[in-house]
Parts: sequence; structure tokens; C-alpha cells
Amino acid sequence: ECTARMSDDEWGADDFEDWHDEEAAPTLCLFSDTVFDSPSDCLEHAARAHGLDLVSVGRALELDMYGCVRLVNYVRSSMCAPHASASEVVAAVLAASSAAAAPWQDELFLTPVLPDDPLLYSLAMSVERAARADGGGDDEEDGPATSSDAGVAGALEAMHAQGGAALMQTLQQMRADLAEAVGVGGADDVPAALRGSLTDGRPDDGDAHALSEAADKLSEPKPAAGSSDVQLEAARDGEDATTRVESGASPSVGAATGGSVGATLQGRGEALSRGKGATGGKGATGVPRGATADEEADERSYFDSYARLAIHEEMLSDRVRTEGYRDAMLANRGLFAGRVVLDVGCGTGILSMFAAQAGARVVIGIDASDIIEDAKKIVAANGLQERVHLYRGTLETFSLPEGIDKVDIIVSEWMGYFLLYESMLPTVLVARERFLAADGLLLPSHMEMLVAASSHNRLAFWEDVYGFSMAPLAQRSRVEAAVEVVPAASLLSAAALVKSLDIATVADGELDFSAPFELTLTSSGILHSLVVHFDTFFSLSAAGGVDTMFSTSTTSPPTHWKQTVLYLRKPPALEAGDVVSGMIGGVRAPDYKRGYVISVSWRSSRGSADTQLFQLK
Repeated sequence: ECTARMSDDEWGADDFEDWHDEEAAPTLCLFSDTVFDSPSDCLEHAARAHGLDLVSVGRALELDMYGCVRLVNYVRSSMCAPHASASEVVAAVLAASSAAAAPWQDELFLTPVLPDDPLLYSLAMSVERAARADGGGDDEEDGPATSSDAGVAGALEAMHAQGGAALMQTLQQMRADLAEAVGVGGADDVPAALRGSLTDGRPDDGDAHALSEAADKLSEPKPAAGSSDVQLEAARDGEDATTRVESGASPSVGAATGGSVGATLQGRGEALSRGKGATGGKGATGVPRGATADEEADERSYFDSYARLAIHEEMLSDRVRTEGYRDAMLANRGLFAGRVVLDVGCGTGILSMFAAQAGARVVIGIDASDIIEDAKKIVAANGLQERVHLYRGTLETFSLPEGIDKVDIIVSEWMGYFLLYESMLPTVLVARERFLAADGLLLPSHMEMLVAASSHNRLAFWEDVYGFSMAPLAQRSRVEAAVEVVPAASLLSAAALVKSLDIATVADGELDFSAPFELTLTSSGILHSLVVHFDTFFSLSAAGGVDTMFSTSTTSPPTHWKQTVLYLRKPPALEAGDVVSGMIGGVRAPDYKRGYVISVSWRSSRGSADTQLFQLK
């Protein structure tokens, strides 16, 4: 089991003040849960007990700072994999003939496995010292470093001279440097869910690997301060959620509770969702306060898109979707009769009118898009204006009409591609906390996300375009999650459940996730893609109603959601009975809050393996 004896919470200000002396920097062993007094003790133990001299490796391969960071994180993440073998990890490191060919070259290994791991910075400096010693210098004080990363050594030396304050500045700068390398706003913005989704295999052929199930095995995390769950708590107290977050104390995003590395990383993942819970939605809410100009432009563009008729025609024409909601409500007239219903992101008002048709006494719809003005006319044209009341505005500032304290039922069609794209569910959760009665109902009530193996390969198109190979475009397409209808005949396995959501209890932090999967092939073929779909459940039998559902699977009638297709860059040829296992994760994109970054790590029973990231924006 991959564990850590120390967390951010356990290291207080006194610890940072003492850390100007390397001997005061406790360091977790690379191969066990032993904690050494210093990084140098840890490196010495690795060399003596396991035959892995990282300083010599770094010097021989001429690793720069980022190479050293990748190397440490590669070893740590490899040892977090199930059935990890220290000897095999050491062999994989020592087999690297050059930095370019090393198995730790994937940018995923720039993400720290442990928060503020002293070994990351100590190894870079130790390699720096070795380089200077080889060049004739006596020690680190004999002259400037000769490596291209001399700035790192200089910053670390300044840290030793100036104590804890310099350390904090150094860590912040290191994080900024690492963040720039992976293209996000800050090292703590690197989603925690991705940190747990490295490949499930042992070192082999330089594939990115080391699937980490540590977060699943270790203690359940508490939400980090500043996460959207704080907004939900504010909603429970009847306060404006956004104001609560903005005016309250905001500790570092890296702060987390619990002593395990799994809890710490998951806590940071929940902190990533901070500020999103009260501002997402298909026309349900508006531009968040404090948003940047780019964020405001994104929000305006998003809501403007829902003012266009074409998108509503597409959704209304989706019979699986629209009739699925209609049937769930009309089949449960007894639950709707005389009730107050809230429609979050009501759009054209179709769900509001279904609710009225099912017998609701009052239906309240809210939307921030221009379409709401047309929806009001539609409601009036159908003679429902006495029961269906539509409002234009944001959920944060919205108050229920006078005389209504709570609603009995919340209805919302919040789902996006990959189920969670568009980040509208957090808005529904805020509505749940602010407005839903204690015994209220949510439609839908449950969701399931599933993944299946497939031979589907639309990217084959690029192999021969009027006699020319456009393969580079196919490679580019493999970093984007595709949304398309996949033929059922292409499936090589049954679908496996990877994520369940109980809308009555789910928290915002759970919407950034990492989950294991295992697929047993039922047919032989080339595994070109993994196909993700979701099922929607209206489970109302416990309340005395009727259960209904609809699916977006390849074996069901196509919907406007289609399926989300993740094309593999190393598609293996497999036989019936072979097993493909690994991890799949999704987190909200740091640069566009409605988008998602999807991570997949897989390994086949025949030995092939890979790790990929996909953008869904």
C-alpha cells in the first residue's frame, strides 16, 4: 500500500522555518513507508539498499531540473501501482539509455505524487553538485553552477541562507515553473484525479505506467477549504454562496485534511472545483462575480449559444431525451399532483410544461439565456401561465416567489457529453441545498457512467485522403475526446460501470473523479477506442412512484449526446477472453470551467499499456 506519514496539515509554520537545514526535511522513502530525516538519507538508502543511485542516474543522463522531478515522481508513482516490484522499478530506471528514451518523459510525471516532496528539489541540487564536482569545483559554494538550471541551485542556496521565508518563495516559484511546463495556472491546479490515473502496469518498453490506486485504498478525503462544497454549506445556511466563498478565509488550494497521500491529493482535486458550484448551468446561472474578462466572455458565449433556436431544436428532436423526461413525469402523476416544482435551466420550458401536465400546482422555471423570453410566450400560448412561472436570472440571486419556502421536486436536464461536460450539475446541487424540501425528489435521481472497448476507428479516414496521408491530423485527434455515434457492432466488450451519482447526496467534489475499470473482451479485434456513455434513472418507486430510465449506449437509439470516444494512440490486437484494465478519470479543465480533462490508463493482459489525456472543450 502506498502511504505517506505526513501531510500539508501536519507541517506547520515551525516546520518551514526549520527546513532551511536539509536535515530538518523529513522525506518519505521511495520504496516503503519509512520516513527519513532528510532527502540525502533517503537517496543514500535507495542507493545502498536497492541499488538505485538517483544522483548518478541524473548525472549520467544529464537530467535538468524537470528531468529530476519526472524521475522522482516516476519512481514514486510506480511504487504505488498494485503488486509493484522495487527490483523491476529499479531495473526500468537503470535501463534508460538517454533522457529522451527514459520511461519518465511523459509530462504527467511533472505532477508531484507527494505534496511539497523535498526529494524533488534535493535531487536537482544533488545532481547540480555532482556536475560541478565533475567539473573541478569543491562544493556548492565554490562558484556558479554550470548547468542550464543554475537558477534552481541558486534559489535553493538562497533558501538555505535565508530560512523558511525563502523556502516558501522557492516552492511557489517551483510550482509556477512546473505549472507552465504542463500548461495550467498553477501546480495545485493540476487535477488530483489525474494524479491517480497513471498506468496499471509494471515498467515496460518506456510506456507511461504506474497506475496509482492509492487514493481508492486510503482514507476518504474531506473537502478542501474553498471547494464548492463550501458554497453548498453556505446555501444550507441561507447565505449567498458566492459571497460566502469570496469573503471567507481562503487557505492554500494545496491544504487538505488527513495524513495519507491519497487524501491529500483528493483534497486538492476537490479544491479545484472551488467557485464553480454556484455558477454553472445550461442557462441556469450567470457570470460569476470576480470573473476575469476571458471568463466573462466564455460565459456570455455559453449563454448566447442557448439563445439560438438550432440547439433547442436539436434537444427537442431528441426523442430519447425528451420523451424520457415526459414519461418519467406523466408516469408519476400521483407524485406531482398539487406539488411545487423547480425547473433549473428551463430553456424553452418543455420540462416545466410536462410538470404542469403531470399535475403540479406551481412550476417555477429559471434560465439566464435570452430563450426565456420566448419560453414565456410558449407557456402563455399553451394556456399554462397561471401555473408555470418563468424567471430570467441567476440561481445565486434568485429567491422563490412569495409564499413558497421550499419546492417538492427539482427537475433539470443538466447532462452534457461525457455526462459531466458543461459543469451544470453543481448548479443543481446548489438548488438542492437552497430550495428542496427535506423529503423532496430530484429528477433524474441517479446517473451511471460506463465504458466499453471498441474497434471503432473514425480516425482511419486520415490515413488516405485523396491518396495523401494526413496521419498527423489523426495524432492530433487523439488528444481530443470525440463525440460521435458508435456502431454497436464495433463493441469488443460489455460496458463496465465507472461512476455512479446519487443526485440526492452527491457533493461537488465528487465530480472530479478517478475510477478503475476492467473489460473482458467478448470478440477479437483491434482495440482502437474506449467508448463512454451514461444511463439516466428516475428511481421513484421508494416514494410510491414508478421507476423509469433511458440510456445513451451504442445499443440504444441515438441521442444528441451520442457517445464520447477516446481514441488510443497504441491500439493493441486482442482476442476474445483478453482483459483490459486500468483507470479512467475526469476533472474540470483549469482554463475553461465547463470543459473536462479526461485521463485514461490501461493495460491489456497481453502486456501492452499506455496513459493518455483527452480534452473535452
